[in-house]
Amino acid sequence: MIPFLAAMTMLGVRLFVPKEYRVRKQKRSLRRVINGYWPYMVAAGISFGLVQLQYEIRGYLNLTGQQEYTALTYSIEGSRVAVFQSFVSPYLTYAMSFIYLILFSFIIIFTFVLFIYTDNIKGLERYTIIFMMNYTVALPFYIFFPLKVTGFYLQGMEPLLYNLHPVIYDGVRSIDPYLTNNFPSLHTSLSLSALLAAVYYTDMKKYKVFTMVSTVLVIFSIFYLGIHWLTDMLGGILLAVMAFWLVTRYDRLFLGILHRIAVRVEKILGIKDTVVCPECETAVKVTPHEGHVPCPRCGNEMRYHPILTGRA
Repeated sequence: MIPFLAAMTMLGVRLFVPKEYRVRKQKRSLRRVINGYWPYMVAAGISFGLVQLQYEIRGYLNLTGQQEYTALTYSIEGSRVAVFQSFVSPYLTYAMSFIYLILFSFIIIFTFVLFIYTDNIKGLERYTIIFMMNYTVALPFYIFFPLKVTGFYLQGMEPLLYNLHPVIYDGVRSIDPYLTNNFPSLHTSLSLSALLAAVYYTDMKKYKVFTMVSTVLVIFSIFYLGIHWLTDMLGGILLAVMAFWLVTRYDRLFLGILHRIAVRVEKILGIKDTVVCPECETAVKVTPHEGHVPCPRCGNEMRYHPILTGRA
């Protein structure tokens, strides 16, 4: 899976990132790139990691994969989702599995890559917070409200993805042992979040269209493969829209918290950049995400960002 994603990411850079941004990124030092982007990557990684620890959290709380919420969901929507398996074919199953596993992961990861390559710091900051909200809100539902996949519960439906290959089944079970991480659908919420970020935070028309088509395909795949319920999708849509609205409305609050944590970590670890004062040409040490630094020689107040400020 990783080689596929790496190859698709390199191809995506060629297809969606304008040449001037690719050239600019090649000229920037690795140190500046790491200093500029580490808070967003670490924050996203922690959010993803917390969801992966849900099995340990369930064990600590003595929770198991109960099915009572599956019965409740069935009483609400019945077996309407079974219509998506009324036209099963091997080729379609392979295609939908690729979309569910690879294409979904690609659009989530590449949206980060796109913001990084184009130096779209505001878009990157907001998308990072949206990403974190998706996982943070979904985690309690996955722990306390388990919901079986449709392919293992509904008559007339098959878990097509899990029947495809033992490696896929074992891989999913290593993260979700009970196969109950259904409501809300993170495939829906994260795909839609990437789409909203692409539409509202970028001007890349080709990527907007690509993400729109990909989101539709991902949502279709969650039903066709016998994984999600209709209510899971609705929950995912609600989660994505809520996260997008909150970040758009209260971005200063959320980003202020993220920046303060980043500066504190950088000061503890002694992470510094060097900026040259334009008035007296004095080299000044600066904490990368502090935002500004006074020149000790002439007193000039300099604004600084490891990515947006010219090379020191």
